[in-house]
Amino acid sequence: MSPSLDARNAVKAVSQAGVVLAVSGCERSISWVAISCVVAGLAATGDGEMFVLALEVDDGDTSRLFTVAETERIWTELTAILPVGLPAVAPFEHWGAALANKPGVVTLYERPAPAVTS
Repeated sequence: MSPSLDARNAVKAVSQAGVVLAVSGCERSISWVAISCVVAGLAATGDGEMFVLALEVDDGDTSRLFTVAETERIWTELTAILPVGLPAVAPFEHWGAALANKPGVVTLYERPAPAVTS
């Protein structure tokens, strides 16, 4: 039996300080620096398409992927705060319009690799 959508890992809230995640039924806050990658795309639905974001979160020795569809309550708040928490992310109006004109997947943010020193 698969878990209900309410029990899945999810983004519950966002703020300038970070994101509140639900992981295995427990909520916890993370700062924006824990997000290593944000990808946006269009997903097919029964009657069209919808925007979807995927956030990769570093969780100590592991990473977790959280998806947020435009039909979820947190969508508007998340897309509005992303450029604040991760200044490299363009506003939704820019990448949303680009995806609507040319569907696919676009990387909105990828944490820079640490500088290599010798």
